[in-house]
Amino acid sequence: MPTLMQRVMRFLNSPNGRRVVEVGRRELSKPANQEKLRRLASRVASSRTRRR
Repeated sequence: MPTLMQRVMRFLNSPNGRRVVEVGRRELSKPANQEKLRRLASRVASSRTRRR
């Protein structure tokens, strides 16, 4: 049985996987989405430091 990582790699190398990656790159090139991602990363980082 293939490991999870092998399954992910097989998907990413398939035509559907390449399409998903391309759509993701296109979306991440938009400044509004970059800002949303920064805010999310900041929230996650701050919640991790509060738990300790």
